[in-house]
Amino acid sequence: MVFFSIWAISAWKNPAAADFSRAMILNLTASGATNLFLLWEILRV
Repeated sequence: MVFFSIWAISAWKNPAAADFSRAMILNLTASGATNLFLLWEILRV
């Protein structure tokens, strides 16, 4: 959870790196529930 919060903050400050990170996370996450949780984590920052 800490990693995703750090990633969200990094993506917020560096949009260029966000696309690569987002693709990596989508590749690592298999379930839609996890994707929804990540989206919630990102929007919560």
